[in-house]
Amino acid sequence: MSKSKVITLTIIGVLLAMSVLIGVSYSLWRITLTQETANTLTTSCFDVTFTEDNNISLQNAYPLYDEDGKKLTPYTFTIQNNCEAYATYNIQLEVLSSSRLASEHLKIQINEEEPVILNTLETGEVTLSEADEAYILGTGTLNLSEGKTYTLRVWLDEDVTLETEGVQNTTWSAKVTVNSSYTDEAPTAVETILAKGETDELKYDDTVDQNLRYIGADPNNYVYMGERYPDGAVKKVWEETGIQASTVEECNEQVDSILSCTNYENLGFSTEEECNNYLPTILEETYNVSSTEEFKTTYCVTKDISNQPILWRIIGVMNNIDDGTGNKETRLKIIRNESIGRYTWDNKPSGTGSSTGEYGSNDWSDSRLMMLLNPGYETPNSPIYEYEGSLYYNGKSGTCYSGSSGATVSCDFTDTGLKSVEAKSMIDDAVWNLGGMGAFLRDGVTSWSYTCERGTEVYSGHTTEWTGKIGLMYASDYGYATSGGQTASRDTCLNIELPYWSHYDDCFNNNWLLDSSQHQWTLSPSSANSYFVFVVQSNGGLTNGNADEIYCVRPTLYLASNVKISGGEGTESSPYQLSL
Repeated sequence: MSKSKVITLTIIGVLLAMSVLIGVSYSLWRITLTQETANTLTTSCFDVTFTEDNNISLQNAYPLYDEDGKKLTPYTFTIQNNCEAYATYNIQLEVLSSSRLASEHLKIQINEEEPVILNTLETGEVTLSEADEAYILGTGTLNLSEGKTYTLRVWLDEDVTLETEGVQNTTWSAKVTVNSSYTDEAPTAVETILAKGETDELKYDDTVDQNLRYIGADPNNYVYMGERYPDGAVKKVWEETGIQASTVEECNEQVDSILSCTNYENLGFSTEEECNNYLPTILEETYNVSSTEEFKTTYCVTKDISNQPILWRIIGVMNNIDDGTGNKETRLKIIRNESIGRYTWDNKPSGTGSSTGEYGSNDWSDSRLMMLLNPGYETPNSPIYEYEGSLYYNGKSGTCYSGSSGATVSCDFTDTGLKSVEAKSMIDDAVWNLGGMGAFLRDGVTSWSYTCERGTEVYSGHTTEWTGKIGLMYASDYGYATSGGQTASRDTCLNIELPYWSHYDDCFNNNWLLDSSQHQWTLSPSSANSYFVFVVQSNGGLTNGNADEIYCVRPTLYLASNVKISGGEGTESSPYQLSL
């Protein structure tokens, strides 16, 4: 990989003069555009240009609430790569030495991100001789002939008053600089994410591997591998709850039958009165609805998903991932944004494969869910899997296991499964650790779970490792995805046993891996018996379930190390586009 010299474009100069007289303040903004370095090379074309749309104009300015600051007309600029080479860039706001207004009094909004106090942004290296401070506004890569547009809003923080020291009769000035260089190859997806470093939504974990993980309620970690739902595709929302129906009408009929207190015994109640008293609570805790009718209006519906990208989300940049040959690399780990349905982890009868009881087996290496997700099981090959497998990997329809004692249901992955050769080529084998945890997680904080998962304690006869393409999230992946909140910080959450998270709203509400409408399977087995597998509950806590129970499935995988991010911003509306 070769690079050219670094060029710096001085984009704008912003001057804010503010004085306060008898409760009235005013501001003057001036925009200038200069370029101090020529874009010339003798060996390769490289030219990044800048265009601007709107000048910032503030008159009679005064401290603003964030809601009002967001409404200001933004200053808009675009950086454009005009050459047949990739360009990396770093955009900074450099505060000039002549400034007298402290950066702690200014709010800044970049694009549509949440506003922040200027001096809380990550600091950069000052490049201008007349500047004292530099704050990073954005970093990234411009693909061949690609441009990216940024918007910038700046205002006085709402907490600034006439009594605020160092505000009256002061000036503030800054310049936006763009440092850019060319490269023969686009950075890998791993390099792109690592370049961001620690931010509000990216944190290194406390493991020996020091993985960089996305955290929070909804970080910008959306990606897609070029696959879209076909024309006419619809999402049958009820399938997420385990209801097997072809139409909305069938779903409504099943709900009336299944969730009716006239069938109180089937629901586990002693009397109809007891059912009427407690069913609303169960519905609220399990499905976040308060009645059977609300269940139908919430889940017995379809959503048109025609031509929408099939979204995944980045769990993080994971270190020391073995590809099965002993070669260890740093790779991106991603998970499906939505469940592909609700199925059993395993429901093999006793004496089949690794199953020793009536509840299936928690040995992933021969579990029926593993064979549904992964390639290599296209034809019947043993009593473990009596029908055509690899249905999800091949994007086909067929019969899946769902329920106890080998029960099956029809399943269809023609819309939701993997289909394109390009997408499959981005997925590489990995060694998945299958270490178990004790049945009741007495010491089950997140870091302890991570250690157990990579340990060798398993139920007798079960394997400690499996090499393949598609797995599930670990219990520790769920734990490390929290950002915490005001009552319980992230550090606090990471030191609370995962089963008790249901009592700490800040831990699970600020965790993007939570699905408050349904329970989710993990890859983490119990070492105490042959069939317990840990489950992320809809209420935020971790528990164990029998392998033959029915919970939602979110395929999880490690991308090949050479996969690149070729576009997008990582948001749900503009996901990162993956390419080779």
